Amino acid sequence: MQKGKSGGTIRGIDVLRMMEEKFKVKVCLSSTYVYLKRAHLVWITGRSKNPNTDKKAQSSFKKTSKIS
Repeated sequence: MQKGKSGGTIRGIDVLRMMEEKFKVKVCLSSTYVYLKRAHLVWITGRSKNPNTDKKAQSSFKKTSKIS
């Protein structure tokens, strides 16, 4: 789901809509969270990446910065 988004996070309402479109089920938002919990899915994600990131500048910074 995240690959199809241009940025931001996936919210419960996004999962709800996906369930409706893909599986043709109609449930309330609280049920969506119950199903996610039963499937042992958690909402811990990595930090999003800015599409305007300068990877060369980051690499240079990592090489020249002092590690404390």
